[in-house]
Amino acid sequence: MTTDPARPTGALPPPPVQVEPALAGTVRSGRMGQISSVVRYARDISEVLLLNRVHASPLQKRMAGEAATSVRQARFHAHAKIPNLDLSEIVSRLAPEPLPAVTLPGPREFHGVGNATYYHALGSLVRALRPTSVLEFGTYLGVGTLTIALNAPDDCRIATVDLPDQQFVQDAHGLNDADLALIESSRERVGKAFLQASLGHRIRQIRADSLRWAPDPSLKPVDFALIDGGHSTAVVRADTENSLDLLSEEGTIVWDDYFHLYPDVVDYLDSLAAAGQPLFAIRRTNMVISNPNLR
Repeated sequence: MTTDPARPTGALPPPPVQVEPALAGTVRSGRMGQISSVVRYARDISEVLLLNRVHASPLQKRMAGEAATSVRQARFHAHAKIPNLDLSEIVSRLAPEPLPAVTLPGPREFHGVGNATYYHALGSLVRALRPTSVLEFGTYLGVGTLTIALNAPDDCRIATVDLPDQQFVQDAHGLNDADLALIESSRERVGKAFLQASLGHRIRQIRADSLRWAPDPSLKPVDFALIDGGHSTAVVRADTENSLDLLSEEGTIVWDDYFHLYPDVVDYLDSLAAAGQPLFAIRRTNMVISNPNLR
């Protein structure tokens, strides 16, 4: 028999440690809760990524695809190189005074581009900045352009650039299939949203290939530039450099689509940030902003 040197000879052994039933139940329920959470998580992921695409209606498949994109999007932003800020913090830094409510274009199909969160963020930035001149790259159907017009001062000049309807994209553009599909779907409809609105007269359409477009000096100074056109390195670089040529001293640039589906946009903006350009991603969007008052 082994003796315990710390206990005097003949002393009774200490009683066994008892766990209160309630505490034991709490431990067991805590572990079961963790296991249940893991099971639910695995089930949700499998449904998003696989099950609803195999045995589902077209609507369910589309929703599963959107959910899968959201999951990957959240993972990207959790590890992105550019620091992020809440929209409310950005707006408060740009405009300390209370702002009027944001006006959105109203119920409409977004045709695969943007969503209510994006247009609310865009309108909020325009409200905060009160630009007198805006330059947009990537008109598409003009919902973003109209959002800018609805929230900008009445005397704000707005110019928006998009390819001519007859333009055929060349290899030099380096666009991916998603960009090419949007170009085709917008032919003969570019700017449709604002052309049918009462504010259309405030918006100047420029139909040009931005890789070859020489910025019009009459657009200077641009207070707010929105870069949301082609997503290749060549096009994003050209649109950024053209914006910088026209930008006012206190001007703002916003890029959209900083996320995993557009690696050229990600790489280009990451390189700008690494070179010292003060950039911030706007949390819960795919937007990145540069403004001299955000440092």
